[in-house]
Amino acid sequence: MPFHVGGHKPRTVERAVFGLKQRLGLVAWGAVFLALGVLRFSDGVLFIVNWQAMPIYSGAVIATGAVLIVLAMIPLSWLEIVARWLNPDRRR
Repeated sequence: MPFHVGGHKPRTVERAVFGLKQRLGLVAWGAVFLALGVLRFSDGVLFIVNWQAMPIYSGAVIATGAVLIVLAMIPLSWLEIVARWLNPDRRR
């Protein structure tokens, strides 16, 4: 007769919650990065100096915004498949 601590079988992996609120937040941050990069680039500013006096290129800010927006559109199940494929621990 099997016995589990807590009286039930332990779950293997809990799924992450990534609902509409989190997706909209990610899209909003992506839009801010995209708009900042495009505005700076259209003014002829090729790099922005941040508060640590490090240069951030406008093209990189635009690319970061685009990547955030695209990541918000990818279904979470696809990201889980890629994470399982990249994870060296294949027991899960």
